[in-house]
Amino acid sequence: MLKKLLFGILIVAAGFLLAYFFQPIKKGSGVDPITRYVQVAVWPKLPAGLPLGNPTGMSLDTNQNLVVFHRAERTWPLLASMPATPITSNTILIINKDNGQLINSWGANLFIMPHGLTVDDKNNIWVTDVGLHQVFKFSHDGKLLFKLGAAGIAGRDSAHFNKPTAVAIAKDGSFYVSDGYGNSRIIKFSAQGKYLFEWAHEFKIPHAICLDNQGRVYVADREHNRIQVFDEKGKFLKQYTNKSFGAICAIAFNKAGNKLFAVDDFSFLKVKHRGSDVLVLDTTGRVQTRFGRSGSYAGPTTWYHALAVDNDDNVYVGDILQNKIQLFRKTPTEITTPNTDSYNLLNVEGLQVSELIARKLIDTTAVKDLGESVYRDNTVRLNDSIYYTVFSVSDNRGVCSYMFVATLSTKRKNAIATRFLYPDCDVDLSWDEYDTYDHSIVSPNKIEIIETTTFQKRDSITHEVIEETDHQEIHKSYVTISPTGKISNSK
Repeated sequence: MLKKLLFGILIVAAGFLLAYFFQPIKKGSGVDPITRYVQVAVWPKLPAGLPLGNPTGMSLDTNQNLVVFHRAERTWPLLASMPATPITSNTILIINKDNGQLINSWGANLFIMPHGLTVDDKNNIWVTDVGLHQVFKFSHDGKLLFKLGAAGIAGRDSAHFNKPTAVAIAKDGSFYVSDGYGNSRIIKFSAQGKYLFEWAHEFKIPHAICLDNQGRVYVADREHNRIQVFDEKGKFLKQYTNKSFGAICAIAFNKAGNKLFAVDDFSFLKVKHRGSDVLVLDTTGRVQTRFGRSGSYAGPTTWYHALAVDNDDNVYVGDILQNKIQLFRKTPTEITTPNTDSYNLLNVEGLQVSELIARKLIDTTAVKDLGESVYRDNTVRLNDSIYYTVFSVSDNRGVCSYMFVATLSTKRKNAIATRFLYPDCDVDLSWDEYDTYDHSIVSPNKIEIIETTTFQKRDSITHEVIEETDHQEIHKSYVTISPTGKISNSK
């Protein structure tokens, strides 16, 4: 009997081992091959004696310094109950954005099991403690402003939480709490902390929460590997998910509000962690940029639990496997300026046209001494379509007169040609939606659609380019796109 039992245990162990080694690693890529992120090698530069524990929450304050919530010497009990005594070390760290050095720290003897952290626009610091089942609001220097929930008492009514995970603050001061591990619900409170309402929508650990510029609520539904989107009343709007996503642990918008950043965790049976990815999504949920286990990252295996994005779209992550804070800086895009009246054909595989256009326009305005009337065209291939774009920079101020986009679909008999007028290129350009299959663009008021033409694939399309200086026409040239994708120009 004992031999049979041991043999059975060995068979099961061998099965698990084989399953682990043959488990497909979830990897993916973004449609933007140009944007790159590079890890800063030595960052932050914390004091040698500081016991950095699990960095579970982080956010940027109003000075763009990084604020981190960490567990110091405390670890999550896998089988035992939560500890009863508070952490004796400082758990809130404020780190200089430029040199990575510690500016200030506080939070000793306050928390049992730190989790989420958010800094609001008044520089107040909000945190959640899953051991105390409480939400706290502090001033930037650590003065307690108010707290919600009963210390150490879990519950599901309007006065109690059960391991709350994160807080998101609206522009009017009201706030949302993801009441996370135990209750799997979202609760909204007034600015004064009065319970307003709650909702649940098939959550399985709502682990993080953030708001976009329109006040929509984004929830990291961790164990369902997705991000759910709701209006401010809790009405479900849409979700972002992908078979290559792991458990979504943290989410945050950039300053412009046109990119949603997320970090995931991929593991074997929730026991052996196999790496995290940083995901950069547009407002339709399409992944633009992705790095980590899916990219060229060569460091140790990570479990990114916390995320923050600064005003330059640099990414800060908290790794709770190695107990490290990592900084990935966004690298600048190189720009070449062709000679006047010449065209430079750029072939980029898999790039979303709106991203290329927006970045090129913004980056071009930052380049000095462009000269007058710089034309540029690009060929971009995405899925089943080919996008041809032409735009003009008319003077050294970077004022853009127009942009032309032609979409040729290999699945459809026709295509859409759209010409845009930009009153000023140095505005913050963003798209609310770009639908690849319907070939439709929903644009903000900054972009005026002045011409739309449907043409057959068998036809060539010719676009007139007018070169102007001080609103005086110098000459005209024409860009012709053939059905096979060949671009030619003539005067």
